[in-house]
Amino acid sequence: MKIWILGGQGMLANVCAKMCMQRNVQCIADDRALADITDYEQLLQRARLVQPTHIINCAAYTNVDQAEKNPEIAFLVNATGASFVAKVAKLMDAHFMHISTDYVFSGDQQIPYCEEDTPCPLNVYGASKLEGENLVLDMHPNACVLRTSWVFGAGGKNFISSLLPLLQNQEEVHVIQDQWGCLTYCYDLASVVLDLIQERGIYHFVNQGICSRFDIAKELFEKLQDRIFCKRVIPISAANYVKMAKRPRCNVLGTQKVSQKLNSSPRHWKEALGEFFIDAISI
Repeated sequence: MKIWILGGQGMLANVCAKMCMQRNVQCIADDRALADITDYEQLLQRARLVQPTHIINCAAYTNVDQAEKNPEIAFLVNATGASFVAKVAKLMDAHFMHISTDYVFSGDQQIPYCEEDTPCPLNVYGASKLEGENLVLDMHPNACVLRTSWVFGAGGKNFISSLLPLLQNQEEVHVIQDQWGCLTYCYDLASVVLDLIQERGIYHFVNQGICSRFDIAKELFEKLQDRIFCKRVIPISAANYVKMAKRPRCNVLGTQKVSQKLNSSPRHWKEALGEFFIDAISI
């Protein structure tokens, strides 16, 4: 097995590469300079050099608000680029794992979304990722699409990495309390990516438990309160925090399918956050 990881400078790609080393699996992680997924000829040339048996696409345009201003870039990377990777994987007879998002759903459903539920994205980012999923599965029917949400971990740009400096430096931190979803620890996600590397079809993976960003902030505040300047975490409504892109109100991905496949349930987000705090945070 030889795994080629795209989006090599990103958080998930880095963790996948480290986990491959731990599992004694040969892998190459390429960044955009070596393998730009929007440049088909460069991508194909690099693939012929790498000769992968498996390809993991972690490359994506993930700035949700900027996607509203630059939809052509979002669709170029998340849809066209994804289809190029799928085409290369098919030509190389390589299995393909594509990472996607909960934002393909609207967040209006009262129960967790399963893999068979009909997507209905609210914003450009979600629409671009959904088109990418469809193009990938059309181009490479044996591909695996793994949807996830609210991914966090050391070295990445995410809600928690943005929140920590605020807790360190501000006396009051205001956090949205009326939008809910599921946290996903990058190390847990990377493990599942490799566990599903031979699978096909759509899967969901997140850590267990529904939370708001206020819930996450409270959890961090309680763990860090002796070491930070912040004295209060104050809940606010999303209506008072204007952003360009509309967000789902309650996006919860169901994980029954992946749990049955791997014979293991995801751990709770608080447990995962606690491990992240112990392993990665130094204030």
